[in-house]
Amino acid sequence: MMFRQTNSKFLILLVAILALTNMVLLGIIIFQKPHSHAKISKKERMQKFLLNEVGFTKAQLNSYDSLYKTHERSMKKLMDSLRNGSNENFSVLSESGFSESAVQEAVSRSAAQNVRMGKLFFEQLNQIRNICNNDQKPRFDTGIAKFYFKKEKSK
Repeated sequence: MMFRQTNSKFLILLVAILALTNMVLLGIIIFQKPHSHAKISKKERMQKFLLNEVGFTKAQLNSYDSLYKTHERSMKKLMDSLRNGSNENFSVLSESGFSESAVQEAVSRSAAQNVRMGKLFFEQLNQIRNICNNDQKPRFDTGIAKFYFKKEKSK
């Protein structure tokens, strides 16, 4: 009987310690706002790449900023068009009972929209490259693929 009572007291103490530890950790997680987990926007990542890896000047970064704003507006219009096109595709598919010809038409429209998006993306990269001087172009050319396929490390 004594063993059970001692064992029970030990388990109660252990549960209390674990509960207290969990509360402290939860408090740290909730109230501490670490900057290392803050997401960096694509624009900021690109600016950092252009500045640190390619060697852009302030004037070149200003040109990039202007280009980015124009590209962002174009992409928004294209994304709205894609959304509307998707709605249209589903309406046509639904009305036709998902016939083979309607499916093929929807696939063709989607493919054309994806081609437009890809073209817009690569044109923007070419425009950014055109901001580079002759010394910077090789650094841009070798670094751009790494930029898009490398995850940003938390600091």
